[in-house]
Amino acid sequence: MYRGTTPTLTLTFPEGTDFSGSTVYVSFSDQKRNELIRMENPPIEDNVISIFLTQEQTLSLPNYVLLQVNWTYGNKRACSNIVSIDTKRNLISEVL
Repeated sequence: MYRGTTPTLTLTFPEGTDFSGSTVYVSFSDQKRNELIRMENPPIEDNVISIFLTQEQTLSLPNYVLLQVNWTYGNKRACSNIVSIDTKRNLISEVL
């Protein structure tokens, strides 16, 4: 992922994962700080949730981040594995 771009992250979940009435939290961490994206009743199609990042969000990322997804449904909570994402620099480091 390049900083300053507007990527779409696609998260694939196991068949039959029910997100109706759920809240999904996508957490980015660089070991010093966390950025949290919260989605109420996210649209899911073919077991995939799409997350759209802004230029501001990607410009604020360091060289790599850890990503984890947590979600709640009813009184239950689940989470994904932690994934490492390399972020590459961009010669234009401002919002266009």
